[in-house]
Amino acid sequence: MTIDLAVCTYQDLTLFPAEFDYRLFYSDPEKRISEAVLNANAFLYPNTNLLNAASKRLAIFIYHLNTLKHAVVDDLDQFKIQISNKGVAFQEFVDLKPNKSIVAIYDSITHIHAMHGLLYSLKSFLDVYASFMANTIGTKGQTVLFGRKKGKYNGISGGRLLDWISNSAPSSFTKKKELCSVIEKHSTEWISEAVDYRDTLSHYGDIDNFVDMHLSREDGEDTKLENIVMPTMPNGKELVEYADYLAHSLIEFIKETVIFLPNVNMDLLSFNEGFDLKPTKGVKIVYDDGRGEVDLKKAKLSRNSPCPCRSGKRYKDCHGRVY
Repeated sequence: MTIDLAVCTYQDLTLFPAEFDYRLFYSDPEKRISEAVLNANAFLYPNTNLLNAASKRLAIFIYHLNTLKHAVVDDLDQFKIQISNKGVAFQEFVDLKPNKSIVAIYDSITHIHAMHGLLYSLKSFLDVYASFMANTIGTKGQTVLFGRKKGKYNGISGGRLLDWISNSAPSSFTKKKELCSVIEKHSTEWISEAVDYRDTLSHYGDIDNFVDMHLSREDGEDTKLENIVMPTMPNGKELVEYADYLAHSLIEFIKETVIFLPNVNMDLLSFNEGFDLKPTKGVKIVYDDGRGEVDLKKAKLSRNSPCPCRSGKRYKDCHGRVY
């Protein structure tokens, strides 16, 4: 995995002793993408703890997304080996039963493990993001999970958040109906189904009607690798296709909900990168006064210009010393 040098955002400064002039850490591509989607500088008065937690959970979701894709490819390669001439046990069985229909099933834990991680991290993100939205709307310290709730929104995931927005959000928040409409739409279209899958895995261990990777061989016909059926969700989508569907749907959900939150600069949020793991290069230096961060390479500051940290020193005598 490619690792990029970056600087912690201002909410992380409390983790390090004050005597350090520069607080640098390494972040992976997933974190860089999640921070582009949920850029702390785009929110005027964010709950930084919740925003940081949501960003990390989004990064974990992206990690499991890519892990799942690699796992399915690796499992397919292994399955092909087992059912080709190299898979002695399978070929011996075929020779013993030449006129029988046979189905070979690849019962792998690898891509199933990645699917668990994807669904769990999705629900974890939704819970934290729901609390972040509630705090941004105006109720500091409010904990609102993205769960079901009896009443008007009974039966769909996100009912608790919808109920809170409708009945408990401050009267100064004028976009209640619009925000609730978007959340309800996404929950009905895909979120509730995904959360149901996660709950089933959590409580029962398996998803009913999930189709494992397999190959069917009818009476006496040749074994054809191109006829392998990929792991498929109960809704008919292949597992990798479904994972991509979740990822793009989640990006749209964030994009269509965050726009209704107060004091958000949408120009500072990037939804164009999607989940393409292309690392962002460069070193970032954090303002020590907690007002945000700046990429000094992109800023193109002259050596004699005032340092952006507002120390009063010239750039070359302050943060410019990093270079």
